[in-house]
Amino acid sequence: MGSHISAAIEVRRSIETVYQQMTRFESFPQFIEGVVEVQQLDDTHLFCRIDVGTATRGLYIAITEQRAQDRVAWRSDDGGPAHSGSLSFQRIGDGATRVTAHMTIDPTAFADNAANRLGLLDRRMRSGLDEFKQFIESKGAQSK
Repeated sequence: MGSHISAAIEVRRSIETVYQQMTRFESFPQFIEGVVEVQQLDDTHLFCRIDVGTATRGLYIAITEQRAQDRVAWRSDDGGPAHSGSLSFQRIGDGATRVTAHMTIDPTAFADNAANRLGLLDRRMRSGLDEFKQFIESKGAQSK
C-alpha cells in the first residue's frame, strides 16, 4: 500500500516566477536535498539521479500534467518503486504564492520502506520546499 505525503509553503515571489522556476527541472539539485542530477529528455520525460540512504538510484519520470501557473504532475516511468506526485500553485496575495506538494510512494524496496517508516521521505519533502523558498527568495526581486 502506498504512503501519501503532503507539504505546503508560502513563497514571497509571484506565481509566474515560482512556476517558471519549479518547471526548470534541471535546477532541482540546487535546492532539493538528495537530488543529484535531472536531465530533461523531452517535453514530458525526465531522468533523475537521487541519493536514497547510502545508494544512488536512477529514475525515469513522466510528466503527466502541466498547466501554466497552476499544476505539474508526474509519475514514475521505469518499473522501479511506483510513485506519483504533483505541485500546485496558488496566488495568495501581491507577489506571493503557495506551493503545495503531494506524493504517493509505494516503498517496496527495503531502503525505501525504512526511509518511509522513519519519516525521512516526509522530512525530505518539507526540506525541499524550505530550500526552494530560500533559493528563489534570495534571487532578488522577481528574477526570471
